[in-house]
Amino acid sequence: MKKNERKILKGKLLTAVKKVLKDNKDELKKKTIKVITKSIKKIAKKTDKKKKVVTTKPK
Repeated sequence: MKKNERKILKGKLLTAVKKVLKDNKDELKKKTIKVITKSIKKIAKKTDKKKKVVTTKPK
């Protein structure tokens, strides 16, 4: 996976999740966003084993 493909994938995942979580409580939001960012980091690490992957947390 190329770097820009990863960024696009990450953006799509985060926007979809944010849309779903708008109606839920804050604690649930924080937990699910943390889990999703961890899974994104895992995906990125699996795709690029040689390169260091730096992912940012959502605002």
